[in-house]
Amino acid sequence: MLTPNRIKELILSNPEVCDVSIEIQEDKWIINCVADSEMVDRMEKRQIQVWGRAWGNAYESGRKIIKKKPNFDFSGYHSSFNGEEFTYEEMIDWFRSTKENLLSIHPKSGRLLELGSGMGMVIHEMRDHCRKIVASDVSQYAIKKLEATSEKNKWDNVEILKGDAKSILNKINCKFDTIVLNTVIQYFPSLIYLDDVLKKAKQRLNADGAIYIGDIRQQDLLRNFKLAVRYANLSDSADVSTLKKQVDNDINNEKEMLYHPIWFHRWAKKNSGIYAITKLRSGEKSPVEMKNYRYDAILRFFKKPLSSFKYITINNVNDYSELKNILLLGHSAFLIKSIRNGRIADLLQLENKYFHLNTSKDKREPIIPADLAKLAENFGYAVNILCNVEGLNDSFSCAFLKKNEESQWPSFLADLSKKMADVKMEKPMLYPKYLAAHSKIKNIVYQQLKEVLPNGSFRLQIS
Repeated sequence: MLTPNRIKELILSNPEVCDVSIEIQEDKWIINCVADSEMVDRMEKRQIQVWGRAWGNAYESGRKIIKKKPNFDFSGYHSSFNGEEFTYEEMIDWFRSTKENLLSIHPKSGRLLELGSGMGMVIHEMRDHCRKIVASDVSQYAIKKLEATSEKNKWDNVEILKGDAKSILNKINCKFDTIVLNTVIQYFPSLIYLDDVLKKAKQRLNADGAIYIGDIRQQDLLRNFKLAVRYANLSDSADVSTLKKQVDNDINNEKEMLYHPIWFHRWAKKNSGIYAITKLRSGEKSPVEMKNYRYDAILRFFKKPLSSFKYITINNVNDYSELKNILLLGHSAFLIKSIRNGRIADLLQLENKYFHLNTSKDKREPIIPADLAKLAENFGYAVNILCNVEGLNDSFSCAFLKKNEESQWPSFLADLSKKMADVKMEKPMLYPKYLAAHSKIKNIVYQQLKEVLPNGSFRLQIS
């Protein structure tokens, strides 16, 4: 007969596990394993090296357009729809959103640290706005290119370091006004790694500093994205059953990390003195997958408690006419919780059709975020176009503030961040099955237990 001690011995025979505790509840074994930290660290480093080599190869393959536009090296960015590289015009429009968000948070002549600089897009665009930039990357090829460019252009205010995000943060001792992770966290090896990086980044920030996390893949839109790609390449002979299987298979084989916007608000709530802003990316000419299925998160820090701020909340709008009527009321500050996202409305209807998600038809008129921003400006409002504050993927939210009241943005957005942190969300992130070290260890132990315990008789947890 198997005893708890015998099960412990069996599990601890794996070098990946350093401790085990077992409880028996209602004839079910509750098994909690503690992963060996050194083993997890080695597995994470191997995964980082894999992505570093992959991007190094992508950078080295180069682009013909680079010879004409050396400041914008978009090597490695390909369309999921047709496999072709994005055009220069598309990528310039995509990067404009990044630059606008950075300039909105970075103080003039401040210090900036970038973790994952690639071929230097951020450096090129932000160098003149910074007293000092420390740029880093895990790819040796990228580092060599950055060093050559820095020497050629006499970048006296740029320092270049090789290493992954965590090792760079451990290495440096100085403080920064802004820390940038742009198109980076989807390649992190685990959620624990991201949490460690953000905590270490917080320690490296000056008071009132900010962490900018750009181009985040949105977890709750993954199926819609995979369906959009498959549907765009659908053959005439394909049937619904085949399409659904292909989409499910694509999701199971996803290689990158995806995050729900709510996760960043939860993280901010757990770490004192922080609020989060999760924003839709601007740029209507940007590639479909880069603007419709990704967002930016900004973690803002403050020394003193922010004052309370009153604003009006409107649940939703049905069409542009109703939106105009609301703007005409002239409220100094208000939030519209739910605005049907015109960028993805048709694709969401397609998903509902094939996966039977929702039988009721959304009667609201789809609204394009860029059109809303222009309309608001005509009425004297500044706006923050946000991921939906209630965690819904078919709509976005928008905070409106009269332009003479813009100093109130921190209090306004901090209040929204607190509320978003309390939104219930079962799975705020998606791990690729092969990626996370803890998932690998769990799979090893699970296969062991399956051989000695009946199916359904145990629950396994890894911490």
